[in-house]
Amino acid sequence: MFEINRTVYFSDCDPAGIMFYVKALEFCHSAYEEFINSFHLNLDFWANEEFAVPVKSTETKYIRPIKYSEIITIKLKVLELRNSSFSIGYIILNEKGETCVEAKSVHVFVDKKNWTKTEIIKEAKENLSKFLE
Repeated sequence: MFEINRTVYFSDCDPAGIMFYVKALEFCHSAYEEFINSFHLNLDFWANEEFAVPVKSTETKYIRPIKYSEIITIKLKVLELRNSSFSIGYIILNEKGETCVEAKSVHVFVDKKNWTKTEIIKEAKENLSKFLE
């Protein structure tokens, strides 16, 4: 499992000091970016001329509120790894270690020339498989 910590800033919250629900997906995506960057790929995953990896779908379940100034932990794992797509599961924990948010994102590799599915590049697939649970 891959994990990062993040402080919840006032700009992430409503006037009552509760994190905006949409920020959960933003935090998950930032964890996803750090996860991919940790692979140290031999190419630019984010600005590649041959392929793109858009988000196909997301799901989010909000369990308990996250408050201003909390240091949260975002854990992620690969839930499914297919030929051209993969899904990531996320858990956001508060400082007490309680689960506040569960989320899932599905990503698909597409050829930038014709925007059709293409195989996940070998180097990325090898790294993703290390976190498959």
